[in-house]
Amino acid sequence: MDVVYLGTVSGPAGRLAILARADRVVAVPEGRQEEGIRVLRVSQEEVEIVIDGRKTRVRREG
Repeated sequence: MDVVYLGTVSGPAGRLAILARADRVVAVPEGRQEEGIRVLRVSQEEVEIVIDGRKTRVRREG
């Protein structure tokens, strides 16, 4: 379940969390699910996600 939070981008779809997994980088809009990751809440410092059925917070890298 290694996920790294790289940051946030705002766009027409709202705030997107930029997340890196072992084999890819995904941009998931707040409140949506893509690539098996549901993004519940996005802030500048951390993102709250559900992955593999577990709710967790991931702090921003860097």
